[in-house]
Amino acid sequence: MKAGKTTLEALLVKAVDKAIKENDYTGELDLSNAKDWSRKDKLNWVRRKFIQEMDQTLTVENVASWLQGLSLDIPHWYDDIEELGFDSDTYWEDFAGVIVG
Repeated sequence: MKAGKTTLEALLVKAVDKAIKENDYTGELDLSNAKDWSRKDKLNWVRRKFIQEMDQTLTVENVASWLQGLSLDIPHWYDDIEELGFDSDTYWEDFAGVIVG
């Protein structure tokens, strides 16, 4: 089964929801009103998190590398990735593509 972009986005939103519950970010990454955020707001927060942590241009290659450093709580074991229906050979780039847009 080939997983689609929507499923990757859902995993990303789930990771942001977990970050909202478990962290207390301030400044640019403030989560104080995050409970009211839309999916788009959550994707924008991930982009800001990447830029703040990496100080790099938002590209698929840069974001894929960042994700592999476990910057978000997303599936990262090949078995888990494949069990979800994703191609473990392209997973990080596909995921980064959702973030980059």
